[in-house]
Amino acid sequence: MGELAPEWRQVLVGLTAPSRPFIVHQTLLAKKGVHILENVNTAPLIADRVKEFLFVLGPPKFVGTVQVVVNPIAIR
Repeated sequence: MGELAPEWRQVLVGLTAPSRPFIVHQTLLAKKGVHILENVNTAPLIADRVKEFLFVLGPPKFVGTVQVVVNPIAIR
């Protein structure tokens, strides 16, 4: 079996109830307010050799969701 993608590994870490396979997402986002960011393109920052920047993320205020599209911004 091949290695799992990072986003699937985090779903499995800390899994306590097989009947609730996505409890990590529910706990991090809905209960703790921790956002999981996937597929963030940092290539332009790396190409410009940026070492420091202000990261801005304005998530929409949806209630009861565990996934939403956001537009993260890096201000140099």
